Amino acid sequence: MSIIERLEADGFELATDGEALEVFPASRLTDDLAREIRERKAEIIRELLAANDNPLTESERQAIARWFDFLGEHRPETRREYLAAAERSPRVRADLLRWAADPARYFRPPS
Repeated sequence: MSIIERLEADGFELATDGEALEVFPASRLTDDLAREIRERKAEIIRELLAANDNPLTESERQAIARWFDFLGEHRPETRREYLAAAERSPRVRADLLRWAADPARYFRPPS
């Protein structure tokens, strides 16, 4: 099992922009695990980028845009941040697409 698989199995989320590596929730990292991540950062980033070399399709972008509309979120910078996160993290992508498929199940629209 790779370090990425171990982290994800333990409930951590990983994201990268190609340089920085983010691990959420960082508060749950042990000293030993944080040290291992630092030592293997370049390897982890390479693996994440290779695994995420799969940009959102137009239909996925449209579904997520409809979810934003449902929530009343119209700020372009927020939408860009979420779309970028979805392209970097398979878990974020899966969550957004799940929520977009049935938004009323997961969220109440603003009143």
